Amino acid sequence: TAVVDKFWTGETLKSLGSLSAVSAEFIKMAPQVLSEKSFIDKVKSLKPDLIVVESVPFNMNMVVLPYMLDIPFALIGTFHDVVQSKVPFSPGTTPFPTDDWSDNMTFFQ
Repeated sequence: TAVVDKFWTGETLKSLGSLSAVSAEFIKMAPQVLSEKSFIDKVKSLKPDLIVVESVPFNMNMVVLPYMLDIPFALIGTFHDVVQSKVPFSPGTTPFPTDDWSDNMTFFQ
């Protein structure tokens, strides 16, 4: 695809619209990567104690990998969507990044 070709030729993405194309490519690639038996077997053979998953919007589908292998995982990155990453959270105590709430709220907030 055009996005992959630009990456390999060293061209940079210059617009926000390009990020949408990158995100679409990652979404298409995730099922292929996660269904690749040889890849899964290689990860299993490493016997990792922990898998670190980058928490960027394009890559959140990869959070399925540690669940598939029953391996604990940690998220690292600048974006954290607790719903999409399938981790337990309490909306009553953890402000969601896109909301106007903070950790200093009144009882009624």
